Amino acid sequence: MRIHELESPPSELLVAESPPGARFAVRHRAQRRSLHPAALTAYAVLSCLVSRDEWIHLVHIVASMLWVGGLVTLIALSTQIRRVGDGDAVGRFLGSLRVVGPVVLAPGPLLLLATGVWSVTRNDGWGFGQTWIWLALVLLGGAFLFGAAFQSRVAIRAERAATAGDTDGALRLLSRWTWGSVLILAVVLVATWDMVAKPGL
Repeated sequence: MRIHELESPPSELLVAESPPGARFAVRHRAQRRSLHPAALTAYAVLSCLVSRDEWIHLVHIVASMLWVGGLVTLIALSTQIRRVGDGDAVGRFLGSLRVVGPVVLAPGPLLLLATGVWSVTRNDGWGFGQTWIWLALVLLGGAFLFGAAFQSRVAIRAERAATAGDTDGALRLLSRWTWGSVLILAVVLVATWDMVAKPGL
């Protein structure tokens, strides 16, 4: 062994002499040793209690909760504002949708679809040809595309009407947006039933 190899840190020598398949694990252990003891303890506890697939499943459930909760909240607010019929309140709500809509309604469906696809690829007993899986993907993907393509345009038109002082037009468009959100919520709930009941499995 050459002199410069002897001067290398032990962890680097171990990585260099390890088979290619084991080098990642060696580096991973070396990185963990450099962490704070409290962080190492938390990492060890979480690794024992929850696996990576279980974390993905948790994110999948939380994403569904975010999507459904966001829809229910916005539907309730828009319904209340429509009943009051105040032009200023309508304008403020529609103006907030430009920011609140993407923040509340976009992450949920994207995380839900991504973690759902991940879970299917990780489970040997599941496949994209199974009825409940492709039905869930169609329903959730369709609901997301409907919201991105139709709901966003209706909200923009309603905001423009409110800015122009056309309260009646803004209320009509807001009513259309509300019913569109109700439709999305119904589709998401059907998809949730599909993922729980797993028809065809």
